[in-house]
Amino acid sequence: TTIAKMITDQQNLLKQQYHHQVEILRNKLLATIPESLSGNHISVEDATAFSFLDEQAEKMEWTHTLMKFVMINEAKPEKLALSNPDVIARLLANPRLLEEMMIADGPSDGNYGKAMEIYEEIVRESDICGKDPDHPILHRLALAIALVHAVPVPQTNALMMVESSEFFSDDKSVDPVRRYLNYECAYMEGELDPNFSSLTTWELRFVVNGDEPDEISSWGRQMLRNYYPDHIWSAFNNQNWMYSGIVRTDVPHGSSRVSDDNPKLQKYQNILRNGGVCGRRALFGRFILRSFGIPT
Repeated sequence: TTIAKMITDQQNLLKQQYHHQVEILRNKLLATIPESLSGNHISVEDATAFSFLDEQAEKMEWTHTLMKFVMINEAKPEKLALSNPDVIARLLANPRLLEEMMIADGPSDGNYGKAMEIYEEIVRESDICGKDPDHPILHRLALAIALVHAVPVPQTNALMMVESSEFFSDDKSVDPVRRYLNYECAYMEGELDPNFSSLTTWELRFVVNGDEPDEISSWGRQMLRNYYPDHIWSAFNNQNWMYSGIVRTDVPHGSSRVSDDNPKLQKYQNILRNGGVCGRRALFGRFILRSFGIPT
């Protein structure tokens, strides 16, 4: 159709533009390298090379050029051409945010465009993120979610969905905005681990990457507070087992009851109910840690 052809033509044009832009950035960077450091003969122990990098790192324009080159080169012009060009332009024009993304290991599969879209949507939906300087952790949380969920994370729902259940969710993948709002609410209500606010963006990636629906994450926090609060407050004087101590005390060891899993319950609820060996017990331990904001 005519519309499909127009879209294809626009994507081809954007691809060419990004290819051209990455070559301009490459040549601009190469032009700054002294002749004594050019070629492939430089040793990783070469002090001159390190001095050059240290000197350039102090120059904001040089580091921004390097980051833009890395982003386009890593994401690939073909993939960037499929993203909204305005979103890509806003990210390329924001060196601080781009640097934070790269320090945190970049978006899944190099999907910078999708990561930026998610981050901007979170900021729009939240009343706090990016607006309240007293809670910088929420910016890092939003960024971590954007990076992880730049590729959709499959969500594990109950096998038999019951719409009347408070844990009803039929999403095939985790909703990144809903995930952010769930953690934001838990953080503001004081439900998360006291050290949550000190986590880096990279560490937060291993908090927000779970397959559980957000309703189940909320259930995990409520369940542990109500049923066995010692695992939160005292943890048997052993912080190595904070939260996850419930695996030792209440997740049955053995596979004889796994066949009794209730299809109306979510995976982690069934593990607590019927236990398991090795994998199931470890999965529940990781789930309960994520629920309280602990990387795992």
